[in-house]
Amino acid sequence: MNRPLFLLLGSLLSLQLSACQVPGLTGDLGQLPDQSGITPGPKGPKPTDGIITLPNLSLPPALAPEAAMADQARAGNAQMTGAMPGQTDMLNQPFATEEPQPTATPSPAPTSSSAQEPPPEPVPPVQMRDFFYFSYDDSASTAGVEQTLYALENNLPPNPAWVRPWEFLNYERIGAGQAAQLRQAGPFSVSAGLWQHALPASDATAYDLGIYVGAPDISRDERRPLVLTLVLDVSGSMNNASGVNNSNASLLDLARMGLQALPAQLKAGDTINLVSFSNQAKVRLQNWTYQGDPAEYLAVVNALETEGGTDLNAGLKQAYALAREAYQPDAINRVLMLTDAYANQGQIDATEIARNTRMEDREGIYFSGLGFGAGFNEAFLNTLTEAGQGTYASVITEADARRSFGERFMALVNIAARDVRFRLDYPAALTHVGSAAEQRSQTAAEVQPVHFSYNTSQFFLERFTHASEGDLLAGNLTLTISYTDPVTGAAREETLDFDLDAVRNQNLAGIKDARLVLLLTQLIRGQVSPEQARSEMEALLATHSSPLAARYKGYLETWLRLSGGDTPVVNTDQSPGSDS
Repeated sequence: MNRPLFLLLGSLLSLQLSACQVPGLTGDLGQLPDQSGITPGPKGPKPTDGIITLPNLSLPPALAPEAAMADQARAGNAQMTGAMPGQTDMLNQPFATEEPQPTATPSPAPTSSSAQEPPPEPVPPVQMRDFFYFSYDDSASTAGVEQTLYALENNLPPNPAWVRPWEFLNYERIGAGQAAQLRQAGPFSVSAGLWQHALPASDATAYDLGIYVGAPDISRDERRPLVLTLVLDVSGSMNNASGVNNSNASLLDLARMGLQALPAQLKAGDTINLVSFSNQAKVRLQNWTYQGDPAEYLAVVNALETEGGTDLNAGLKQAYALAREAYQPDAINRVLMLTDAYANQGQIDATEIARNTRMEDREGIYFSGLGFGAGFNEAFLNTLTEAGQGTYASVITEADARRSFGERFMALVNIAARDVRFRLDYPAALTHVGSAAEQRSQTAAEVQPVHFSYNTSQFFLERFTHASEGDLLAGNLTLTISYTDPVTGAAREETLDFDLDAVRNQNLAGIKDARLVLLLTQLIRGQVSPEQARSEMEALLATHSSPLAARYKGYLETWLRLSGGDTPVVNTDQSPGSDS
């Protein structure tokens, strides 16, 4: 090809690419502040935005937008912030190598073969439909949210490493009040809404899709019997003062307060094991059965004292030995660790220790954790709970301790669905430009399946653009939820279709609440400026009011004041708004 013709074609291609960019929806997201020396560290190599802006595409939107994203991910695009095909490092799968095989005392809990090796998925013609699998939180953790909000409520700047948007969306029960819109899909209650709005300082129109997915709320009497093995850190570091609200309580005091509240959550026949660990593991209670009188259990809890170093691995091994011996196939079998998670003796590699929790999860003995103190080693505890596909939370105050063994206890111990994956199919005429998902891929196996607990919900927020409203009115979205029944082990799949025109402008209160939550995460992580936040608040969210909106507008003001930014104009009126 001669040089003049080559240059001409290059110029035409450049013009075509520029025409595909949507103002306000693409571009460099910036880098996080330097986190060196900060403990706890970030939760693995995860996406970093609130509504994550996808990179500029090299193909027209009407072709294969997600395929183009996959090509860029494989090419190592440094600006990619979502987990797309080829970016397995962003999927936080710590056991890519061969796993040790379980040596079970109980018979392994039935598992679905499809959960371990998903069947190949038929790919719809890209001119008609497009799709992706996604996950919003692979550990259902609340620790980062609680630490962030506690800091802001006490006029302290939160650590940006605590801030993961999908956790904020799952922590708040966003969208749960839209009872009229809920549809049942197996154990899940689902609603959807689409917020059509112009973007500030742009001619582009965005379509923010909000989907609420809730598990059933059940009571103590409705749940199955419980076999709970508690593994409690009594090492010297647990004697440190919690240091909050002028309290002299130590971390062990907080743990003791929580354990003292536990009997209120027990019913006759529940079994408790209790292991403590410091330099070594000690069995404090074994196969203690609750029959209405907690005196023996409370005497053991009240006598606990701190001592020595932290051999966390020894405590975990002893706990699982008791859990296997006490295993009941028809019960909830759970190991719950209470610790600040600073291992300093024996095996201290979190990945190696986590092999135990991963292996036991295959047997049906699930693992959860409670991290004590504002500075607990979150990265360490996250590794353990992700491997066991459980949840973890932080305990910073006395109220946190009691809530963990009160209103939040069911979510810590009781699984409603195993191996859950979500898939969204949508008209290819839509261009998917933003996501708050933790993981996203067109390959099912690249999105880690999660467990979905009772008494919990998730709210998904995805952003699209569209060239022609006429085509949009005739389209529909399909949400597919695949999962394993936690009791029978049967593989199940639920499919829901949503007419785009029917859900447009539905559930706006939940979607706008979610956008406020994500705006806070973006500000803390430095991904939007105070000026950008003010623009969005004034143009789109100033008149939106709800109890959650009032709280988060207050958090936004606090953060902007602490960071030296200007405070946006906000309406903190808690009276109901006009959003539907």
